[in-house]
Amino acid sequence: MTTAEILAIPLDADDRQDRMGARFGRAPAFLLVDLGSGARRVVPNPGSRADHGAGPAAAGIVAEEGATVAVAPHFGERATEALRALGLRLAHASAGAPVEELIEAARAGALPALR
Repeated sequence: MTTAEILAIPLDADDRQDRMGARFGRAPAFLLVDLGSGARRVVPNPGSRADHGAGPAAAGIVAEEGATVAVAPHFGERATEALRALGLRLAHASAGAPVEELIEAARAGALPALR
């Protein structure tokens, strides 16, 4: 049995799902895409306005929702640590990148890995 690959993409707003947002931890929502089936869902990020710990909290949310890969233009240090500890792979793309291009790149294994 193969595990589904689920891509987590930060959004600037949950009603704007065509482009990736600029931040990971403070994104108001995430688009989760099952790379096999194409199923999509938007998950709110209640910690986006937190005074502290937004990155690790966001990492927990996307991991709980089954994400296996997270892509963002920037991950804070604590978000990076939390995501890696939760077993997610991290990728980098420019803010405002078209969501459809990110999905296709992920399916092709062509998203640049974050080092």
